[in-house]
Order: sequence, then C-alpha cells, then structure tokens
Amino acid sequence: MAARWPAPPNAWPAARRVHPQSAPRAKLDYIARHGADLRPAPTYEESERMAKAFAAETGATYISPYSHPDVVAGAATVGVEILEDWPDVDVIVAPVGGGGAS
Repeated sequence: MAARWPAPPNAWPAARRVHPQSAPRAKLDYIARHGADLRPAPTYEESERMAKAFAAETGATYISPYSHPDVVAGAATVGVEILEDWPDVDVIVAPVGGGGAS
C-alpha cells in the first residue's frame, strides 16, 4: 500500500480508503491526516471487493492501486524522475511486489 495524497485538504468530501487490516499503521495514520475516511477489511481481497461495492453503490470512482491507467502512468515516471534528478546514477534498486508504486 503506497501512501499518497487521498484528497486535497478541504477540497471535497474525504476520499474513502478501504485497506487490509495488515496495512502498516504509519501509512494509515499519514493517509488519515490528509483527509481519507479509512475503512478496514480482513484481507486485501476483501478490501478491494468492499471498495468496488462502495463505488458501485454510491457512484464514487474506484481507482485500482495497481491497474488504473493513471497509477500505471505515475509509476512509469519514477525512473525518468530519478535520472532527471541524478543523471550520473549507476544503479537503481526497486522493490517488486503488489501495489502501484512497485
């Protein structure tokens, strides 16, 4: 679970963020401080199901943390941004796993 700005402060009603109970407390606290309505779920799979159901019931937009085109595009720029900031970098070590920022 990447920590991102869930919604601009006071710009619109807070974003709802459904998360697995195993999510790191530090990330949840950070996201909550920026206006998200946090809802726990027992597992990752259940959190995704709950988020999709909430979107279908309310008309909210569901944004996948790993396959939404904007998430993929944002993650794709990380390498370019590193090279722009540090053009002499020799090695980039990146985690591989779930989540849009992997």
